[in-house]
Amino acid sequence: MKFLGIDVSHYQKTIDWAKVAASGKRFAILKAMYEAQSHRKDETFEANYKGAGNYGIDRGVYIFIASASIADPVKDAKALLQHLDGRKLEYGIWLDLESDVLRAKGKEFIRNLCYIYAYHFTMAGYFVGIYCNRDWYLNVIHDDLKADFDFWIARYSGW
Repeated sequence: MKFLGIDVSHYQKTIDWAKVAASGKRFAILKAMYEAQSHRKDETFEANYKGAGNYGIDRGVYIFIASASIADPVKDAKALLQHLDGRKLEYGIWLDLESDVLRAKGKEFIRNLCYIYAYHFTMAGYFVGIYCNRDWYLNVIHDDLKADFDFWIARYSGW
């Protein structure tokens, strides 16, 4: 069975959740916070969390992992959990792995980093998945991660 969804952040500005629901989208993955350097909540997170929920759209969040996240992944994970404050996430937390800085660190480093994040998120009761594009999945993601996680793979037009 195929379910359609969207991912949203401050870049999309104000979302018309009635229109999203009417289009048949069943889930939304929301940006919850900026990368580790600030741990600032995304400006549209609260409105998007509430709006999606009001229209019966299941929710998840993503965390972009890049250069600043590498320095202290435990602090980064705990900051996201603090922002979430135990909220219900039907689609869990997705680790967004598309940073060139992260890619340069290599498969083993990325593998270990994902397990650090996953430990903290699963201990808090959340499902954890990995978001990346097709190139990352085929060329950068360690086989251990492919065996242990669900993947949300971006498919851009023409792929």
